Amino acid sequence: MAENQALEGNSGHGGSVAAAARLSGRAEASIDDFSTNCFFAAAPLTERLVGETPWFSGSALLRYPDPRNERLRVMLAAREGVNPDMVIAGNGASELIWAALPALPGVRRVLFLGPLFVQYARACSALGIAWESVSCPEENFFLPDAAALERVARSGADAVIACSPNNPGTGAIRDFSPLLKAAGRRVLLLDSSYRGFLPEEAALVHHYPELAAEAARNGGELVLLDSLTKLFCCPGVRLGFAVAGEEFIARMDACRPSWSVSAAAEAAGLVLLRHEAEYRAMLPELARDVEDVAARLERSGLFRRVLRGPSFVAAAVKDGGAAKMQEYLLRREGVMIRVCDNVPGMPEGWVRIQARPERHMQRLYAGLEHLQEACPQI
Repeated sequence: MAENQALEGNSGHGGSVAAAARLSGRAEASIDDFSTNCFFAAAPLTERLVGETPWFSGSALLRYPDPRNERLRVMLAAREGVNPDMVIAGNGASELIWAALPALPGVRRVLFLGPLFVQYARACSALGIAWESVSCPEENFFLPDAAALERVARSGADAVIACSPNNPGTGAIRDFSPLLKAAGRRVLLLDSSYRGFLPEEAALVHHYPELAAEAARNGGELVLLDSLTKLFCCPGVRLGFAVAGEEFIARMDACRPSWSVSAAAEAAGLVLLRHEAEYRAMLPELARDVEDVAARLERSGLFRRVLRGPSFVAAAVKDGGAAKMQEYLLRREGVMIRVCDNVPGMPEGWVRIQARPERHMQRLYAGLEHLQEACPQI
């Protein structure tokens, strides 16, 4: 519907608070945005750390940003266990999607292992790259099963793109060997923007050096994308990175403008990464929040299935009216949720809701209670 399109905007993404305020007739400050997946409980820590970052001093403002982001790349390379020339920082992981696709050698068609972030489809369409999507089964938490992997193996696509942990499908791949074998001699672009939320043992499964070595043994190549805005709760900063072979990283760098990472973003990234242990120490609290929100949605009776994600909950609306639910909650309570109908590989009728501590969920819960009473009229 028109309201949903206005909320998604050109990005096909949540977080359009200004549009939500206009559509609901409310002030922007009064909108509760549950449509993004950032670590909400960590916001006070981020505000303190970034607020203390001296990027705005006169010397920083009067110089161009470092076009190679040397300090940030060195820190990220040490974190990932690779050479700094194998790392590139970007204006969010989304910018690096637009750089990675044209950097794929001779690519004409790519295969999405869905569900997959809508920016991949937008970028392919704009760049003239054909794409097809293989949907992973809901029954398997939207993780690839044998049938999906067989389709990957038999596809004539030049490259494969997958997401783990999946957004909005919630599942995380525990063994990449079958997928890497199915991808074979092609490039596998792995979006791991949510791996920071995983327990340590599961996060290690997504470690670039081991995955890249296995891809190479199959004759293929691995490109890993990650976002710093999710775990560190700083979507306004716009900061992400990719890890790949040096030649691929050089091609990506040639496919984007200079100075895409501002001095402010690099400074924020440096300070946030130094405090990563403090964020990870808060993950048990986040897991409890996810469980509490999921349990509340299940009790509402409005959803046929509810899945627990890394920092969010994905839920299938019983009557499939996800856009109706989004509009109702916005107009009645000033609450934004994400409709997932435009996500390649995701069935229609699903919504995604950010997990927050109980005291911050009351307006959403009130809206769902009113919606439950109003059904089936709404």
